Amino acid sequence: MDWPAAALPSYLALGPTPAGPSFSMTRRPIVIDSVKAGSNDRDAGLTLDDNEYTKWHSSGDQEDGWITYKFDKPRIVNQVCLKLDRWRNTSYPVKVMVDDEMVLSGPTPCTLGYVTLTFEPKRGRELTISLGGATTVDDAFGQIVEVTGIIDQAHASKSSRLSIAEAEVYGPLNESK
Repeated sequence: MDWPAAALPSYLALGPTPAGPSFSMTRRPIVIDSVKAGSNDRDAGLTLDDNEYTKWHSSGDQEDGWITYKFDKPRIVNQVCLKLDRWRNTSYPVKVMVDDEMVLSGPTPCTLGYVTLTFEPKRGRELTISLGGATTVDDAFGQIVEVTGIIDQAHASKSSRLSIAEAEVYGPLNESK
């Protein structure tokens, strides 16, 4: 097998990799103990499977457009990172609650992948993401066409549906914050 880069010269003038870590932690991942959803509960765990091609979605009724992530013990939470369905052209009006206190409310931005929602640190046992209204579909990137091989037009007309492919919950590095 021929590798295209096989004939490229190596550049070693910079020397060896410096000792020590090559990164610094800026946040602490929070382990999710269990997940429950207002609808399609059997698929709620797909938001934690590290597979961007699987997803959970609500039924389309705003009342059941929520998903709750429970932690093993009370944790301080200040971020949730989401990969949403139709992320390039759909803005979801979400409400994020830690236990029973709302920590964030507003539309998600249209992105080219993941969106990180940051809020004031709050200690709690669970984090709930719910749909706060109808989604807004608008092309934020000038009709760029993504070639993914996956076409999901079946639910494009529903406007009160929350759909999450991946979710990660984070807290500050210092648990006492």
